[in-house]
Amino acid sequence: MTDTKAADTPAAAPGPHPATAPPAPPAAPTAPIGPAGSAAAPADADLDPTAAPAPTPAAVPTTSPGTPVASPPAAPVVSSATAPGAQGAAAAAAPAKAAHGEAADDGAAAAVGDAAAGGDGGQAAGPAEVVGSAQVAGPTRTGDTAQVVGQVAGPARVVGQAACPAEAAGPDQAAVPDLPGGAVEDDPTSAPPAGSMAEPAAPAAPAPEPTPPAAPATKAPATRATPAATLRQWGRRAARATVHAAPALVGYAALRAVGLVALWWAADAQGRDFWGMLARWDGRWYRQIVEAGYHQAIPVGVDGVLQPTNLAFFPLYPWLVGAVDPAVPGGVAVAQIVVSWVASLAAAWGLFAVGDAVGGRRAGVALALVFAVVPHAVVESMAYTETVFTAFAAWALWAVLRRHWVLAGVLCSLGGLTRPTGGALVVAVGLAALVAVCRRPRDWRAWLGGALAPLGFLGFAGWVGVRLGRWDGYLHVQGDAWGMAFDGGAYTLARLGQVLTQPADLQLVVVSIVLLAGLALLALLPGRAMPWPLVVYAAVVLVLAVGGDGFYHAKARLLLPAFPLLLPVALGLAKARLRTVVVTLGVLALFSAWYGVYLLTIWNRSP
Repeated sequence: MTDTKAADTPAAAPGPHPATAPPAPPAAPTAPIGPAGSAAAPADADLDPTAAPAPTPAAVPTTSPGTPVASPPAAPVVSSATAPGAQGAAAAAAPAKAAHGEAADDGAAAAVGDAAAGGDGGQAAGPAEVVGSAQVAGPTRTGDTAQVVGQVAGPARVVGQAACPAEAAGPDQAAVPDLPGGAVEDDPTSAPPAGSMAEPAAPAAPAPEPTPPAAPATKAPATRATPAATLRQWGRRAARATVHAAPALVGYAALRAVGLVALWWAADAQGRDFWGMLARWDGRWYRQIVEAGYHQAIPVGVDGVLQPTNLAFFPLYPWLVGAVDPAVPGGVAVAQIVVSWVASLAAAWGLFAVGDAVGGRRAGVALALVFAVVPHAVVESMAYTETVFTAFAAWALWAVLRRHWVLAGVLCSLGGLTRPTGGALVVAVGLAALVAVCRRPRDWRAWLGGALAPLGFLGFAGWVGVRLGRWDGYLHVQGDAWGMAFDGGAYTLARLGQVLTQPADLQLVVVSIVLLAGLALLALLPGRAMPWPLVVYAAVVLVLAVGGDGFYHAKARLLLPAFPLLLPVALGLAKARLRTVVVTLGVLALFSAWYGVYLLTIWNRSP
């Protein structure tokens, strides 16, 4: 066996061949040219002119120049060759010269693998005659690969790939005529490319067996989830959400417990009822609604002056208390406190969700913990509506951030049934839904959420108007019966100036500090790339608290639902060291506990 490097030879143009080819005459031995021009010894073998080719419609003769091989009768073997750039299948025979091939004299020859024309390496054994159907895709030039699929009959064995540069004769090229026996005349003027080296080609692996076509995929029929499966899925989601929010909930409860323990100790020391202290002030009005319902009209004093009426208090909190009252011992007052405590945990969870959406989990935890230690945090544990409304507001704004428009509308409507501050939530959710509708007019969820948002607030205000027989009935109650008309902040600014320039009670001083801090924190919100619905909500709550006439001592409490104002503080604590966070929250918790005791044992007005 001799390694050879054959010269480029133009290949015969594709065309019809006779059904049988005459036997090839003995090929003259040639000396193949090596890389440095050295001659290799020819193989001693003679062609057998009596070898009969296998009868097939067409034949593609293939020779390996310089390697004469004696051929016994050949058995037909299936072989294939590849020609990229094919323009269609046609029966053709392309004589080519093999490069980097091997000659073998094995008697009956078999062609295994691919015989290719147009590469640099391969294996070829002697002059071979391919008889059968051959597919050559269009005229191929040097560097292409021609695939011949058919039967090889002749005194040669082709193992792997036989590749040689070949050029099919085009319209302007002369085709090399076939020689007898399928041999191709050598071109003595051809030379190998400069710097090329002859190297043996590795034997090709046997052709893989054809893979049967895959059965068509059948789509499994869709199964409808059962109610039990849906409930289980919701339960798993709720469990994961609870675990995620656990640090915020546990921390909030622990910090509020500090204030409640301090208040219980003070009440016990003074011989006062702990539960009665938590159910004072506004709690009495709500308890009256639970037990006797709303007034039919505004009460009038003996002097003809309108008296405060429970028509100013929104109905959702009394409804919840009335639903819980039969299930808890101790009467309506205890039921009020239970509702407030549960609502405070729901509010803390909602604050955590908003903070988590804005600044990550640590920011959410910090926001819930800061909410537990604000100066007026004792109100969060009293029979007031601040925690109930804050829970609805926080979750409604979270739904807005997540674009759950229907949920946001429902929660906003419930918040509007809780307290007058629901107007601020309606503005924030309504504007967010309006922007969503302008961007995507076909988003029916945004349409529905925006339509649901004001129903609670407007529904109760309309009901009061119907009850009093005037369209502005609720405004009449607030302004004329309670003296809380909206004056744009003139009253608040006047009282703030008095507190800052004259001696004042501690409660009024703390309220003034809280109002100024709220204005400063509101100015910081847009600079922190805060979602604009949160900024709008906090701004409207602040405007309602500052712009109302009267009750200056309660304005800090009215700002409790404006929790987005605490986000700059929460984001700062989220980035601080643990020691800094612990010290800060510890100091605030102690002050909040002490101040709560002051509000309920020393201060003689509502917190």
